[in-house]
Amino acid sequence: MITTQVDRLAWLRSAVHAGTVHTVRASFADRLGHWRGKRVPAEHFLTHADQELGFCDGMLVCDVRCDIIEETPYSNYGTGYPDFHVRFDPARLRPVGWLSGEAYVFGEPHDHDGRPSPVSPRHALRRVIDRLESMGIRARVGLRLGGRFMHDPDHAALIPSGGLGPGDDEVGALSRIGSGLQASEIPVLAIDSGPEAGAFRLTLTSDEPMASAEAGVVAKAAAKEIARQAGVTASFMTLQRHALAPSLLEPMVDLEITGLLQPAASAVQRRLSEVRALLQPSVNAFKAGPPPAPTIRPEGRSLRVSGLSASSEADPFTVIAAALAAIAVTIDSSHEPVGSIADAEGLEMAAERLARTAWAGEWLGPEFVANALPLLAREDRLLQSCVTDWEVERYWGTA
Repeated sequence: MITTQVDRLAWLRSAVHAGTVHTVRASFADRLGHWRGKRVPAEHFLTHADQELGFCDGMLVCDVRCDIIEETPYSNYGTGYPDFHVRFDPARLRPVGWLSGEAYVFGEPHDHDGRPSPVSPRHALRRVIDRLESMGIRARVGLRLGGRFMHDPDHAALIPSGGLGPGDDEVGALSRIGSGLQASEIPVLAIDSGPEAGAFRLTLTSDEPMASAEAGVVAKAAAKEIARQAGVTASFMTLQRHALAPSLLEPMVDLEITGLLQPAASAVQRRLSEVRALLQPSVNAFKAGPPPAPTIRPEGRSLRVSGLSASSEADPFTVIAAALAAIAVTIDSSHEPVGSIADAEGLEMAAERLARTAWAGEWLGPEFVANALPLLAREDRLLQSCVTDWEVERYWGTA
């Protein structure tokens, strides 16, 4: 097992010499959990591992179509779209297990002035982890990620509903995802079919929060790339047509909280409702209804929190950060909840509620929240501009 920065660079150097790795994906994750970055020659990375790579800062606040809007204060026409810079930790080098010849490494986005970028989901999670540690709380997180294989928007690729063996799905993609992630040193606890045709679930082994979030981003990207190789599409968007159940991103949290009070599940649910816009950042996800109350179970000196859920298109870094913060704030109990659980009836209303939630800015960072708000509200307004009340009443019955 290679664990240190020196070992990882030595591994890459050996792989380059042997001809088994020629490219490094120098990576970061955007606000929707998409795997971003640049492919660089592995030999170049070996000689410049301590250097930064620049990217347009708009990539940290783009929407689901990669559009950059003027309403985000971090990046707009007035700011001039300066570069941010990603600093890489060579100790995080891993092989791309489903594609020969490539390795990858994630990095930390920094602004042009050298400070960690406050709108980066990775930085938001780092803030939460640091604050938990100051409270004497240590966390480990597992992830269950749901998606669908589709031939096209109306036709799912067949996966048997009774479970899977190797090669049982129509295109053979599930077994390839499992082996590809394992070869990327991302331990997969389980991989199985979902409740309907085309649906699948990946369960990743519990790890420290940052590593789990990174693994979630890689797992989504791996599923999409492997599906394309198999001639289908892997979707992690909440679908409405022909979908019996939403695809979910479910963190499973273990907390060491010796000496602290156990939070009540209903109180955690209320806190999660205050940041629901970050957990369900799409119009379709909101139609699926609010996340249910979690289950909290003491296990010796630890707590296990299960039943947490977000929509599968949400960013793993943001989801883990929001979930951990909601639990911790409930333990701390110094903030009053904003309104009732049923307050938010749409994405824009949920964004307004998020803006009024003081603890969200304190834990995740005020700039992170401020730049998420206009993007969330815009999604809801785009729907309203395209769909009339007649259509809502006729087809959804909710006007």
